[in-house]
Amino acid sequence: MIHWLETASQHRNAGKPFAIATVVGAVAPTSAKPGAKAIITSEGELIGWIGGGCAQEVVIEEALECMQTGQVRLIRLSPDVVPSPNDSVKILAMKCESGGTLEVHIEPVLPKTKMLVFGASEVGLSLVKLASELDYDITLLAPGIVSGDVPEGVSIIDNFDDVPKVDANLRSVAVVATQGSGDARALQGAIASEAKYITMVTSSRKAAKLFESLEKRGVSGEALKRIKVPAGLDIKAETPAEIAVSVLAEIIQASRTGNMAHTAAQSKPEADAEKVKDPVCEMIIDPRTAAGTSEYQGTTYHFCSLYCLETFEQEPEKYAVAAEA
Repeated sequence: MIHWLETASQHRNAGKPFAIATVVGAVAPTSAKPGAKAIITSEGELIGWIGGGCAQEVVIEEALECMQTGQVRLIRLSPDVVPSPNDSVKILAMKCESGGTLEVHIEPVLPKTKMLVFGASEVGLSLVKLASELDYDITLLAPGIVSGDVPEGVSIIDNFDDVPKVDANLRSVAVVATQGSGDARALQGAIASEAKYITMVTSSRKAAKLFESLEKRGVSGEALKRIKVPAGLDIKAETPAEIAVSVLAEIIQASRTGNMAHTAAQSKPEADAEKVKDPVCEMIIDPRTAAGTSEYQGTTYHFCSLYCLETFEQEPEKYAVAAEA
């Protein structure tokens, strides 16, 4: 049996996103107790123990969302859906026969954000220095760059042609900070990188002219629409260092609020599309692991437990109508 901690270590070393789910509260009867842990991979696999089938499916769903947003989440699974005075707690109905309540803390563990900086302008170099302090995985692309100009650990590519493709499952951002020195080639390189968030240090007016020229040369208009210009939050920045601060602040804001065109778990597992709702307890379940099924008026219903199956078969018309609502 593979321990959850061993799997977490393997994923961490491989740079793969995952989430840690910890039971922090339980009201009997529940099979899991406070302190029980599991990890959820970006593929939707749960390794460890945080309770029975109903709880597992919900925790997986919530964990995948946490990996998308990068935000910690505390959920309460309970048959009694009572508004919580604590806005940080998400209340979810769990109507299984156990009748117990679980509180689960879900924490995403994400790899370093990949940052590509195009250009060795003062803004570009200032951004690299700031981002290195925040532990970004940085690659600087700049013709003629000298390694002594950048912090240790920053990868250097001395051209705009050998652009690394980013992993679709990882956080990634490309910043074009050429400021008049190779703008077009750098921007094309940023698009080619397939970074999830692309921004450019320039004025809106200059960007419009550049985009028009690139579109005439065959660059996709849809790709150009994804580029955020001008880069940075409006903090009335004037110096290159201040502009770099505004750019990094905007990247952090986009990441924290889920507005970056990126998800750590880029898409939910294919099997997720096959998941269905138990018409009795309303829990999301995988049909392949359902405790049982029942046919009613040509429709197959799946159940998380025999209790739900038996309850349905006593009044199928009641639950079938609710399921279709």
